[in-house]
Amino acid sequence: MLKKKTNGGSAILKINRDEELAASEINDIREFTVYQISRTKAMLDHNQDMATTMLTNVLYNQTSDLDKSVIKEIVEKKVETEITSEYNLDFVKDTLPIIDDLKMCILENKTDVAFF
Repeated sequence: MLKKKTNGGSAILKINRDEELAASEINDIREFTVYQISRTKAMLDHNQDMATTMLTNVLYNQTSDLDKSVIKEIVEKKVETEITSEYNLDFVKDTLPIIDDLKMCILENKTDVAFF
């Protein structure tokens, strides 16, 4: 089954014309935003750092005969190969239903400094 192509562009035009958005258009914007955040290097670095810290601490607490720095080095190598940009993008599919009930807020820029 083919996935419906999102049409975030029309939603943005509606926002610029101060028109009300349909629920599907709000979902299109939410999905686009989550995918954009998830594909950044900053998010990849964050997820890798978080996984390394958590796994290192768990393994260190379970095995008292290894030095924590040794455990961290092993974990870092594994995390770099397992938590990739592709993994982050796949993770979005699991994230979208979790944030579906969050209210979206659209800010109107009333300054001369452009932003999106």
